[in-house]
Amino acid sequence: MISIKHPPRRAAAKASVSKKIETETPDGALMALCVRLCLLLGLPKSIGLIYGAVFASPKPVEAGQICRKLKISRGSVSTGLRFLKELGAIRSEGLNGGRAEHFVAEDHLRGAMENFVLKKISPAMDEIGEEIKHLDKILAEGNTPVLSEKLEVLRRWHRHGKLLFPLVTGFLKTIPLLPKK
Repeated sequence: MISIKHPPRRAAAKASVSKKIETETPDGALMALCVRLCLLLGLPKSIGLIYGAVFASPKPVEAGQICRKLKISRGSVSTGLRFLKELGAIRSEGLNGGRAEHFVAEDHLRGAMENFVLKKISPAMDEIGEEIKHLDKILAEGNTPVLSEKLEVLRRWHRHGKLLFPLVTGFLKTIPLLPKK
């Protein structure tokens, strides 16, 4: 298991990242950063750990290596890799004709961010829209002015959120792909 080892003065700040990350090594610090970014996006710590392990690796890495490094189950790693691959944050890359699938991190995350918005956030917003319609029906039956007012606030938030998607995805498309140095 990878454990946290850091000076006492930084213990409180770093402990909240993950108890499985050695934050004083370059790999560990990079994985801790990936965890924090994933948490910022509302993703589980395990996704950040798995992405960090792939990103930090100097060569393509397979699921078993990630399991051993992070001391997490094969199922968690497999699910995380599948999610990251679907998102476009990593890609599969064969290695020396081996049977195991190997993974590398994508250099440009513009596509992954766009996929995250289109494949994860947008469907969630659609589900919220359906819930609002359901609440509409419930509130129509029971005349409650306060809840009707609150529902109108939710409708407005939902409309504004839906208006942001084209702006966000349009913005992401304008981000230049910086060449490797």
